[in-house]
Amino acid sequence: MVMTTLAAAVLAALVLSRLDMTRRRDRLVLGLVCAGLVLELWPGPPPTAPVTRPAYVAALKRLPPGGVIDNAAVTRGAIDKSLQLYDEVLDGHPIAFGYISRTPATVAAEDAELQAVIAAHQYDVLCSRYRFRYFTTPANRPLPGSLRVLYDDGQAMIYGLC
Repeated sequence: MVMTTLAAAVLAALVLSRLDMTRRRDRLVLGLVCAGLVLELWPGPPPTAPVTRPAYVAALKRLPPGGVIDNAAVTRGAIDKSLQLYDEVLDGHPIAFGYISRTPATVAAEDAELQAVIAAHQYDVLCSRYRFRYFTTPANRPLPGSLRVLYDDGQAMIYGLC
């Protein structure tokens, strides 16, 4: 594509350099070339895609403010951090384990501590110490224990931690 554009520019420059602006026909050629360039370079509309959101994200948006541990943003069996961030933008709730380009040692240590609390199923600590209010999971991986289920659509579940 670049070579084609470059070749066309060189050919156009050769033709335009030979034009005699005192002749009407050559002025008309120059005008047509300029009009063609305007049409060719005129920006088209940007491609758009509809905003899709999982139903549980819309349900989170309706809930009162609070932090979310979003384990329902799963792609091909693993938690997808880019989906988590996208969902955070849509639902407006802060999330745990958000994606950052360079993870400082302090953040890694705090994430490990939070992971240990989750692995030990100490959900009351998630609320009282870390101030998380919601925990999402895929419906096929429910949390053990007796947490209050705020939402279940068969795809994802939202648990209330407080």
